[in-house]
Amino acid sequence: MQVLVSLPPVDEIAALGELEDVLFRKICGLPLLQRVILTALRNGATSVVLLHPKGVSESWLSSRLKSSLAPASHVEMIALEAAFDPESPSDWLAVDDRLEPTFLWLPWNFVADRKTLGRMIEAGIRSSEGVRLSGDAGAALPVVIVKEKLRKEPDGSGVLQRYVHDEELETISIDNFTGVAVLSNKSAVQAERELVRRSGKDSDGINSKFNRWMVRPAVRWLAKTPITPNAVTFAGLAAAAFSGYWFARGFWTAYLVGAFLYFGSVLCDEIDGMLARVTFRESPFGCWLETFVDYAGYLFIFTGMAVGLYAEYGIHAVVEGVLLMFGTLMSFALLIRQRKLATDPARPQDYRMQLYRGLEASSGKLSSRLGRLFEPLMRNGAFCYVVLIFSALNSVHAFFLSVTIGANIVWMMVLYYNRFFRRPLAGLQTCPVTAAK
Repeated sequence: MQVLVSLPPVDEIAALGELEDVLFRKICGLPLLQRVILTALRNGATSVVLLHPKGVSESWLSSRLKSSLAPASHVEMIALEAAFDPESPSDWLAVDDRLEPTFLWLPWNFVADRKTLGRMIEAGIRSSEGVRLSGDAGAALPVVIVKEKLRKEPDGSGVLQRYVHDEELETISIDNFTGVAVLSNKSAVQAERELVRRSGKDSDGINSKFNRWMVRPAVRWLAKTPITPNAVTFAGLAAAAFSGYWFARGFWTAYLVGAFLYFGSVLCDEIDGMLARVTFRESPFGCWLETFVDYAGYLFIFTGMAVGLYAEYGIHAVVEGVLLMFGTLMSFALLIRQRKLATDPARPQDYRMQLYRGLEASSGKLSSRLGRLFEPLMRNGAFCYVVLIFSALNSVHAFFLSVTIGANIVWMMVLYYNRFFRRPLAGLQTCPVTAAK
């Protein structure tokens, strides 16, 4: 779907501040106008028409919008004698031949929730009337416009306002945040807070949601630095390696230090994904790297525990350690294969959603119900709390033995769930590619 963005008159921009500061103030590390356009392109938009008054240089805009995150060919700039007025019939007529039959009107300073835009574009593709958000903000919010319907608006002013309030438009209700119109430093801070707050995943469990709440300030700070999500991932790997070292020391205080270091590693795992999403640096490589680092972290702490327990439990700790390593490596290998079967190569992060669909499609079976019940506990967002509790209770051996049994059950379950991806199930389809991760 095409997106239409219109810059305000030069005098309105001047009233808000310097041109550079108003149009390209940084929001979580990305210039405002660039973020507005990228959010649309990453969530279903195919092209952008940018209307600007001739008082704003097109070459300057092009240089400021240039980004490795989006090809320049996706943005068409149209210079107008005066700023575009969405309430003027003559202004709509002037750009009519450059607009597709259905397009999304997107305010130039509207930092949108990506899920909201995605829902609007998806609904707009199938709608013959247009789509609006619930509320009474008119042109201040995005709206999907059907050009033929817009042409039927009566002559006079208030074209877009009348269109938005047409009762025939499909209305999408959004419970919480839809976006923030950035006009000041205060609204820019609000936009950053909301973007980070909503940078989690729908499949997050209660532990991950709590962890993400804790790291929000760190994500907001990191988004303004050159530090990449992959660098944070490797920092988490280093923390897991040090955690394994302390577990290998074999006494209670060392276990506690190791547990807290592992907790820090898990927080890095939360940060890297949130940082990637708010800065548009998601990639298939980053997703696979995160999975590798998660399992490498398990191997570090399990190896450390085996070494630390050897002094007290001798050969029993060695046998348990070998079985645990076998279960962990089998789970990792089978998970990699299953993720490749279940997802598009460009979107490996869709694996968990596809697995949940498979579990729901066979929810009548006990194995599927148990899988859905215990799967959240196997994620490192919850697992790190289990490590902390057992370490604080000086019960690392009980934990080690339990995880040895659990890891070997997990790889058998993963092998069993391969059946979801060998044949099509009702409602089990690969999601369309709308963005790289």
